[in-house]
Amino acid sequence: EVVRTSPRHRPTRPMLSVVAATVRCGVARARHAARSADSARRAYAYSPTFVSGVSLPLPTVSNVDTKLIHHPHFSLRFDTRRRIAMVAAANVKSHQRSLPSRDYDFDDSVEEYEQYDNVWYAGGDADPFDKGHMVRRMTVGWGRQGRAAARASDLWTNIAPHHSRFHNDEWRTVEGAILRLLKSRAHGGKASVFTGAYFDDAKKIFDDKHGVRNSPKRQVPNAYWKAIVYKDKHTNATRDVYFWVPHDASTWDYDNEDATVDGHGNVASNMKEERDVIATRAGVQFDGWP
Repeated sequence: EVVRTSPRHRPTRPMLSVVAATVRCGVARARHAARSADSARRAYAYSPTFVSGVSLPLPTVSNVDTKLIHHPHFSLRFDTRRRIAMVAAANVKSHQRSLPSRDYDFDDSVEEYEQYDNVWYAGGDADPFDKGHMVRRMTVGWGRQGRAAARASDLWTNIAPHHSRFHNDEWRTVEGAILRLLKSRAHGGKASVFTGAYFDDAKKIFDDKHGVRNSPKRQVPNAYWKAIVYKDKHTNATRDVYFWVPHDASTWDYDNEDATVDGHGNVASNMKEERDVIATRAGVQFDGWP
């Protein structure tokens, strides 16, 4: 027996046209919303001219494919293969608003599988790697976009693996030095701060204690670098200071006397480095910088 659909139940051409038009409209609205969100991010993202009188284009990394990600007050060049920001650039100020509580989450700028999430940071003896911020949340929490910037700094695209001893010794030393420069030397308490990760494929370091069963080992950086550029409030000259911070067995020691004098990160001069040296070692290009 053949059952025929009643004509009144068959979709007519006008009905199909309406459905198709509705779908196209929905897709167009979604694309427009995505473009609007991206435009808003770009509007408040890292500005190369934040430090008066100087232009500091976002550095690039040779031979590495990265995706540019924008958030309030900072931008990232994110390597989706290694799942880490190879370069982070932030416009920072010493005057901060009250910050929201930490809330680590995925960044919708890239796919979730391209980000290392909380399961890779088990903590304790099972996993010695801490969540390190490429952009320090307390330094971008200023102005009307301050709280949004602080929340964005807790997205996984801004998080990098730091050995806990490195994190609480060498890295704290350098971040403390930069914060002191920002507060005591920078005109208006403002500066641009840059952070990068360096991988040496000839001396790979792996984190294989992440608590994820049957997952591949995660390669972690062999070193990180950091830089601050500001206008000196006493001389009005543009100042730039660079740091190279090894991230290996040599720095995974709480009692590293080369890093600090009193254990609280009050000396970082021994980790200072020339910009050209960092450019050569890490393949970073500071094109357009003075």
